[in-house]
Amino acid sequence: MNGSAIRPISSIVPDNEKLSYDFKDIEIKDGNSLYRVKVILYDGKLRYSNTVALVYNTNVMLITSIAPNPVHHSAFVTISSPGTASVKLMLYDAQGKIVRQWQQQFTGGTNVFALQLADLVNGIYFLSGTDGNFKINVTRLVKQ
Repeated sequence: MNGSAIRPISSIVPDNEKLSYDFKDIEIKDGNSLYRVKVILYDGKLRYSNTVALVYNTNVMLITSIAPNPVHHSAFVTISSPGTASVKLMLYDAQGKIVRQWQQQFTGGTNVFALQLADLVNGIYFLSGTDGNFKINVTRLVKQ
C-alpha cells in the first residue's frame, strides 16, 4: 500500500469503435490490490480512472476512497469488503480522540455510504474501523 508495487500490468491499442475494455490479472496476489487505468489520449494528454480496490482471498476490508477530500459538509466513503460484515467505524480527531463511532453493515464487494461532517470543526480526522477480528486501514480526511 506504499506504492512500491506499482507497475504496468497490460497495455492495449485503442479501437475507435470500442468504448469499454476488460482485463484479467492472472498474477493477482492474496490481499488487497488497487487498480486504475492510465489513458494516453491522441493529443498526448494523460487521464487516469478512479482507483478500484480488489479484495482477493482475504478477510481484511479496505477504505479505498473518501471523496471529496477536503470535506465541507459530507463525503462519500468507499470500502471494499471480502464478504458481509457488521463493522464498527470510528472517526478520530488529530489528537486521537474518537469524535464519532457507529455500526455499519457491508456486503461483499464495493460499499459506498455518505459521511455527514457538517457539525464537526475544521481540522484533520482519521477514519478506521473493525469487524471485531480485523482492523480496517486508517484513512485521513480534512474537514474545511
